[in-house]
Amino acid sequence: MNEPDDDTNTNGSGPENRPASDITDNTDDWPRLSFVDIEASMREQELGYGQQETLHLKPWQLPTDELFYDDELLDEVLAAGPSNAIGRSEYTRAVLAQRLRDARLSLFEPHPEQALNDTVYRQQIDKRVRKLAAANKDGLTDEVIEHVMKLAPYPLFRTTFERREEAECCAEFRRLLDGQPIRNFDACAKAMRVTWKAHRERTRVYDDDGKLIKRRA
Repeated sequence: MNEPDDDTNTNGSGPENRPASDITDNTDDWPRLSFVDIEASMREQELGYGQQETLHLKPWQLPTDELFYDDELLDEVLAAGPSNAIGRSEYTRAVLAQRLRDARLSLFEPHPEQALNDTVYRQQIDKRVRKLAAANKDGLTDEVIEHVMKLAPYPLFRTTFERREEAECCAEFRRLLDGQPIRNFDACAKAMRVTWKAHRERTRVYDDDGKLIKRRA
């Protein structure tokens, strides 16, 4: 997936120098999480296992959630078909991902086959999603925000990482998010994107032309 252009740089326009209410970023084409995804993440946490166990994935096989932020790859794999051993594995994952999407289930679903084929289990999921949405109608709770960070495409926002860079990004993301009129999934996506791009700009060594970036001490 191509990343949209932004105006982040190291000359005072990064998020740390912006008002918390200013997180304008062109992320309209970027997938948004939903309560279906958050419920799936919460259920996986409750169950203590996910697709690696329920689908009996090999160490080199990836779960469907790896395709959540990459629609282009999903389309490419489906179009290419099972051309070889690796391709068959990728194709099987892509087909399952598409089945989940068609059924309006999450690619983060910990138990895909049961969710797709067990009507009672699906009804339980739908009930949990409705309850979760109702509890967050006035803005996302801290618990939901934690799962948003867990499902982020950028590992820097996941609480399993505790280095300085991760702590700084998480703190900046929360500052930007808390400054919004309402904490919803759109605000989360924009705040996370702006924070990530500022971090990338601060830490990258070469510019877009491959030239070494000289920074002030």
